[in-house]
Amino acid sequence: MPELPDLEVFSFNLSGRLAGKKVEKLHAIYRKKLKTPEKDLRKSVEGATLTSVYRDGKELHFAFDNGNVLSLHLMLKGQLHLFERTHDEKYPIIEMRFSDGTGLVMTDWQGQATPALNPTAREAPDALSKNVNYSFLK
Repeated sequence: MPELPDLEVFSFNLSGRLAGKKVEKLHAIYRKKLKTPEKDLRKSVEGATLTSVYRDGKELHFAFDNGNVLSLHLMLKGQLHLFERTHDEKYPIIEMRFSDGTGLVMTDWQGQATPALNPTAREAPDALSKNVNYSFLK
């Protein structure tokens, strides 16, 4: 299971590699974990440009220029794989293909990794946030 520092590094690296790219196609292969119908996910993400990738709790958030956010929670055994043109990764959950031929696929042999559209903000403080008010500890 990736821990918070791992997810910070993932978000930094993914943002550097993918920000500015336009999503050509989104495909939810393993729909069992979807909380939003695939057609709504596709409508919200396809044609949009990825502006940034950031960590929120134990999720990676992919922010797009149209205001939508795709959240990926890797759970215990989920993994992310970058690819050029095609991939042969086993156990894909969801995949994004960009207009330049690159792509990102989330896999999980346990089938627990979860994509979500426009997740709600958390009320709990983030463990790595520099903006946490610790006055409640006094």
